[in-house]
Amino acid sequence: MKVLAVIPARAKLEETGADSVVSVQPVAHEHPFWVKKLDGDRVVSFNEYTNESFLQRQDLPPAYIYDGGIFARRRDLLESWSGRDFCLGGDVRAIVLGGWKSAHIDDELHLELVRVMAKKKGGRW
Repeated sequence: MKVLAVIPARAKLEETGADSVVSVQPVAHEHPFWVKKLDGDRVVSFNEYTNESFLQRQDLPPAYIYDGGIFARRRDLLESWSGRDFCLGGDVRAIVLGGWKSAHIDDELHLELVRVMAKKKGGRW
């Protein structure tokens, strides 16, 4: 992630008076309305929202996920943190990243994808 993404996050935190500002990216293929669970080996709806009413990805309502790049919080929020939640407070604002600006690295496959992407960009992220 480019360091420049941190500057608007700090500005948004100060300008809005929010408890925290986080970076998010759009959810593409793993949309929550398409999530399923297994009952044995039978595929069933995860909840009442996961059904077949959205056949095309383009018909799904926009959804976002924390990308892990920015979690800016107010100092007083951190000082009173109980350790039982994500410490974001009640007013959470977003900076939308995604694409080349953000990448999840949760396993070796993701790490290799980031290496390929960085190489394609000439080592510049």
